Amino acid sequence: VVIDTAKKQKDVMFMFAPIFGEKFKNGTYKFKSLSTAATFFNYTFSAHDSLEDCKATLFCYTKIVSDKNLKKIAEASDRKFSKRIKEASK
Repeated sequence: VVIDTAKKQKDVMFMFAPIFGEKFKNGTYKFKSLSTAATFFNYTFSAHDSLEDCKATLFCYTKIVSDKNLKKIAEASDRKFSKRIKEASK
């Protein structure tokens, strides 16, 4: 898989981690499952069905970017994610 780092990448799991707020002892945020994110946003779906997973991901992403406070939290983590993607693709 080749990641085009010229295009902005989004990872809902990475965006959601600081919103959920659970951290490891070293201070980094723990990634949470799509099911956890969906439950957080009161969305019910059949996990591990590809179309259902896509719908749930889109729902969670939309919830994050449509809420001013959540978007601010997610954008801070998104900058870190973009940096990690660029470093990994070198």
